[in-house]
Order: sequence, then structure tokens, then C-alpha cells
Amino acid sequence: MSSSTDPSDAASGPVRPIVFLHLPKTAGTTLKAIIEDVYTPGKVLNLRVAQGGVRRLFTMPPAERARFDVVAGHLDWRVTRLLPGARVITVLRDPVDRFLSWFYYALRNENAPLHAELNELGGDVGRAVESGRYAPQYNIMTEMLRDQAAAGPDAALESAKRNLASCAAFGLSERFT
Repeated sequence: MSSSTDPSDAASGPVRPIVFLHLPKTAGTTLKAIIEDVYTPGKVLNLRVAQGGVRRLFTMPPAERARFDVVAGHLDWRVTRLLPGARVITVLRDPVDRFLSWFYYALRNENAPLHAELNELGGDVGRAVESGRYAPQYNIMTEMLRDQAAAGPDAALESAKRNLASCAAFGLSERFT
């Protein structure tokens, strides 16, 4: 016997939409590929920041947004206001490992923001950290998971922790397999 809230009840259907908050350098590209294999083509909206994807979602009429089973991309918590009833999933990574992955990716990828600037530092991660210029990258996971109204580092962290606790699921890239 199953109730209408039982996920195995076929009549209730899947929870939708699922929002995948792809935090940069956390194995999100791998998870997006898995999502695309599981969900019906055309029902997954992959948003690319560099191509104006987030702006597209914010300007998209609600009826059009409702067509998608999954919305994925480098999104922050604000997207949850646009998709009522959405269930959020994400992947986290050790912050130091995530920063180093970002740093070396940006260093070697000519199309990455800050590529030239990081190379002007000679590719020296110590000099980059000492400059203080890249501090937004240190806590980008907190920044993307927090409510925008949470001001200051302590409030931002508490907000991000609350929002993370409300996610349908989250994982750690170190335990991805």
C-alpha cells in the first residue's frame, strides 16, 4: 500500500522540476552528463552563464519554465524563487581542493576569465592568494548557496547551511563514485 507522497507511487509522478546548482569545479559536469542520460531530451534546461543562460531563465515566462523536468547550471540560490516547488540538488567539494582546481583550470584555459591575469603572476598560487584579488573564489560554494539578503560572512555561512539542509540531495565530489 502506498500513499500519494510515496515516491514509488507512479500516480504521483516525479518531483519536478529538479534544480541542479552546479557549483564550479565540484564534478558538476559529470553529474550533468548523467542527468542528460536519465531525463527526456528537451526536458533538461542547461544554462550557461557565458551565453546569458541565467538571464534567459529570469526573463522566461513561468509557463515556459514549467516545461522542464530539470534546470541545471552555475546558478545560485535565487533560482529557487523562480521555480516554486523545485527540489534542489548539488555537489560540494573540499574548499581548498576546489580553489586549486579552479586556479589551475583558469591558468591553463585561454578562454577562462582571469586567464591572462593569473599567468601574469607566473602561475604562482601563493602570489595569487596573497594578492587578495581572488577571494571571491575562496567561498564560492557559500556564495552560491546563500540567500542574497544574508550580509556578512557569518550570516552568509548560516544561510548557506540552512539552504543546503533543505536540498533534496547533495553529495561530495570526493565521494562521487
